[in-house]
Amino acid sequence: MRLRGAFMGGLSFEERDTNGDETTTTEVELGGFALLGDYFPTQSGWRISGGLMFATGEANALVEGDIEVNGTVYPGETLEIAAVFNNEIAPMITTGYDWRFGNGWSFNSEIGAVFIDGITLTATSSNTTAQAEIENDPDYQQAQQDAADVAIAPYLAFGVSYEF
Repeated sequence: MRLRGAFMGGLSFEERDTNGDETTTTEVELGGFALLGDYFPTQSGWRISGGLMFATGEANALVEGDIEVNGTVYPGETLEIAAVFNNEIAPMITTGYDWRFGNGWSFNSEIGAVFIDGITLTATSSNTTAQAEIENDPDYQQAQQDAADVAIAPYLAFGVSYEF
């Protein structure tokens, strides 16, 4: 048995796109910190791990300009879209392998699942009429339901570690 902590700098990017009178800024940051217990069932470097992930990830988009909702154009408005994991502290289970080299060093690879219990998807317009249309749009409602149904997020990690 071994206890360990893992820092995930994760995926992070920002993009800005202009299409006609509409500008979209997208920011995505995925990462966090995990506390894991490792069990080595054989004498090799293969392990099974379980623990908690403290997720810091989110995805945001800001649309500025002429916003179109269900065929109606709202000029000079903004629309903010956000997606966050429902569980900021989520159980996780993984399996991986440690390739040891040198004194205390190892290369690590790991695959698993993080039980996020869904994703909350929100869209907020600066125009109350547009907001009402968004809330009542069947496609938006379906997107919210689909995001809420994502109970498990994949986990993949590669790293180098040192044991004291």
